[in-house]
Amino acid sequence: MSSWEDEADEILEAEERRKQEEQQKAAAAAAKKVAND
Repeated sequence: MSSWEDEADEILEAEERRKQEEQQKAAAAAAKKVAND
């Protein structure tokens, strides 16, 4: 595998992690809102 492919994979993995973290934060915020209502 060439270095640019490694770099592209790392960027994709970082994007996936960021999306998952945002989804978890949104889910946590929604759960908190439901608990408060």
